[in-house]
Amino acid sequence: MITLHLGIYEGEVQRITFNSKKDLLDYLHDIKKSNFECIWLCSGEGDIGYDEILITESIDTVELAINGLVFSLFEDELENKNFDLHLHEYQTYEDAYKVALDMREPNPKCYNR
Repeated sequence: MITLHLGIYEGEVQRITFNSKKDLLDYLHDIKKSNFECIWLCSGEGDIGYDEILITESIDTVELAINGLVFSLFEDELENKNFDLHLHEYQTYEDAYKVALDMREPNPKCYNR
């Protein structure tokens, strides 16, 4: 099962559950139609071991990452796995990178020493 934690506009993050990668990609395709002028921060966590952060202006890049990199090795195993995908919009790269830095702060590679 894939759970999308979607943070757009002002307000609380929506939690939307999908049974397949295709359903998630169809939903993201619908979001793309709204022509957001923003910066997207995308991160994931769950049973498949994916823990990356992607920051981009393009929802197409998010779709490509999900379609290709995230699930390509795990497509057959998704029925038995849980995956949380976080997708939040920010107005500037500065805001998105601050959040990404906070997310990585426990990592020893976070700061120059």
